[in-house]
Amino acid sequence: MRDKLEEKCREVVDKCRFLARDGSAMFAPDGVGYYTKLWTRDFCYLVQEGWSFLEPQEARRGIEMLIEAQRSDGALPDNLSKDFVAFYRPGTEERPCGAGPTLDNSLFMVSVVYHYWRQSGDSTFMEACLPALESGMQWVPRLHGLVFNDPQAPSSTYGFQDTVAMSGHVLFCSLLWIQSCRQLTEMATAVSFRSLEDWGAFAELANRQLRLLWDSESGGFFAADHACRQVDIWGTAFLVSMELGDAEQREQAARFLADNFECYAWNGQIAHLLQGETWESTFIPVEKGTYQNGGYWATPSLWVASALEKAAPEKATTLLDSLARFYLNEGIYEWSSPDGKRGPDLYVASIFNARRVLSSTAR
Repeated sequence: MRDKLEEKCREVVDKCRFLARDGSAMFAPDGVGYYTKLWTRDFCYLVQEGWSFLEPQEARRGIEMLIEAQRSDGALPDNLSKDFVAFYRPGTEERPCGAGPTLDNSLFMVSVVYHYWRQSGDSTFMEACLPALESGMQWVPRLHGLVFNDPQAPSSTYGFQDTVAMSGHVLFCSLLWIQSCRQLTEMATAVSFRSLEDWGAFAELANRQLRLLWDSESGGFFAADHACRQVDIWGTAFLVSMELGDAEQREQAARFLADNFECYAWNGQIAHLLQGETWESTFIPVEKGTYQNGGYWATPSLWVASALEKAAPEKATTLLDSLARFYLNEGIYEWSSPDGKRGPDLYVASIFNARRVLSSTAR
């Protein structure tokens, strides 16, 4: 099974690769032509978990293209077309999602440079990126140490929740903020770069403030504390897997995920909310039980498995075994549902975010 999964990984990368106008390689989020641009967060996940399937110069050039599209205010692109037209928020020109750029663009740019540097050892290129990364991080809106989405004019937050109009302090981007601040600190220290901000202190402040989003009744964490004050399965799992926040709250969150496993997992894939729930507010209509409003995704399966290991290891094994069988027998979809509806096949984040644990557990 391990060899078959690795073959699938190779197929995904080969089929999602396409050429920009200048002949540079770009990587779409899927291998069937549904998404036809270079998306910042999907590219980050590919570099982070699929490095062995890439040429280093491909990863470097992808980073260059995205940074070259940075706006003068520091905002970085959500996605980039093969003609180098930058888009800063999802949706269409006629019907965009959110009032401004997606809040996670800068956070994933830090992360993709970090993983490129860690994999390639190319400190010179990494250092050259640091001013743009710092400018991008300074652009990210915050309040009380956490990433904050203006309730009067909300933007999309985390790209895999980009149709959801959550506002106030937001969980997932705050977790990404902590991760990116720590990564930026590590990179700056490695090359003796004089940072404009104390990113390490920002990370620690945000980590303490995560308590503002904890739901003491369920044990999970809210997606946001204004619009969409609902327990976020993905964010709760990511927090536990990254060992962020208060230790006691984190332990209760792991137990929440274990106790409610059957209410959010299906064939190794994970819904954003507990079964039967839908988001209170979205930028565009999203049918219940589909896509980001009840569809099941493999993007967070690694985080959920990691969290379950702390409270119910047998459920982590069940999750990963089910996911591997689904990939080999059905497909590697962006999302899917029990009624047969599903997103595009050969989806990068679906297989690469779970590849590390699937490869180690598959027989």
